[in-house]
Amino acid sequence: MNLKSYEKIVIYRHRRKWTQDALARRAHMSLSTIKRIECGKRELSSDELKMFASIYGVLDDDLSSDS
Repeated sequence: MNLKSYEKIVIYRHRRKWTQDALARRAHMSLSTIKRIECGKRELSSDELKMFASIYGVLDDDLSSDS
């Protein structure tokens, strides 16, 4: 199954039982930005991907889109 980075961000958030608001606070982003990221309407920069990996305590590659 090929998952996109934004889908993995949702999966990791659900595993931690965090709300989108809780993730937004940890990421220092607005709730609307998190919502756009999680539905694939906003691309992630490599720095943002690294930041999310750090928040979740996983490797950057764990959040990269599968090819």
